[in-house]
Amino acid sequence: MTEDLEKLKRAIESGTKVISLSGLTSIPAKAYMLTKLRAETGKRFAIVTESNQELESWESDLGFFQSAIRDPQSAIVTLPSFEADPYSGISPHAETQEQRALGLWQLANDNGDFAILTARSLIQRSVTPDQIAALGCVLVRDEDMPPEELVERLFACGYVREEPLFGPGQLSVRGQDLKDWAFFAAERFGDEKFKRNLKDRIDFAANGETFSGWEFFMPLVKPLTANVFDHLKDHILVIDEPVAVEHTLINLYEHLTANFEAITESGDVGLTPNDLFLMPEELRELLETRSSLELRALGRTAAATDEEFAVGDATDTAPSFFFDGWKSY
Repeated sequence: MTEDLEKLKRAIESGTKVISLSGLTSIPAKAYMLTKLRAETGKRFAIVTESNQELESWESDLGFFQSAIRDPQSAIVTLPSFEADPYSGISPHAETQEQRALGLWQLANDNGDFAILTARSLIQRSVTPDQIAALGCVLVRDEDMPPEELVERLFACGYVREEPLFGPGQLSVRGQDLKDWAFFAAERFGDEKFKRNLKDRIDFAANGETFSGWEFFMPLVKPLTANVFDHLKDHILVIDEPVAVEHTLINLYEHLTANFEAITESGDVGLTPNDLFLMPEELRELLETRSSLELRALGRTAAATDEEFAVGDATDTAPSFFFDGWKSY
């Protein structure tokens, strides 16, 4: 190991609350450094990236370096974010839902020495790890499982009826949770101004059928009582380019608030941002409970200058999610 890497290893092993590392100008360089740290310290890391695009690059590069240093025991878990606006009436991509479900299942079963997630995934609410662990099942060749038990588990995992089948997350049976949603939705959105936009959704749900964007309404039946920090256990949080991640979160919170207000004023329905995502103060408190490693291409002085001029007026109306609590060492 180089002298710098040895110093970083000692800082991590000593339990230093926040470590800032600059000068790594590419994802491959960062992935190599973390792979070496994982091999030398045995620690687990949760890497927060700006978007799904960076997540894919991290996954590829970590896998390459793991293979190069022959560390097959080190598993990589990914938690991509839903790119669909929860107030657009559009469902998240089925493959993204599948990847997230698999990632949460792996974490619930104590896999994932590297967890890679996006800024948006960091604030997305979820069901609890215990609920995730209880939902899955393992099918073994030459062993029987009653079909009705399998169907029940698939329902519990969020599978929906589609005939014919054409994608992941679908099976050819009717979904019961949607019928429950129709009842709760009629109570939650009882105001007359919502009646027209709610009717078609309730008609579909009452028959056990999905509608576009239904995934963002189901917490009305099954509240999301956990968050990604509950799933990460003892992972050290690694923030890849904190300024970029912070800007992404500021913009996301602003859009969520504006879009929710817009649909409500127009008479459309949707759950509040707080039903679906951690709020800024919750996020700040959770971040303060974790050891963290900041990865910056630029040094902290340059990053502070970048922060001052790039954020501009945004910091006047939105809280700073990282820097207020992370500058004390």
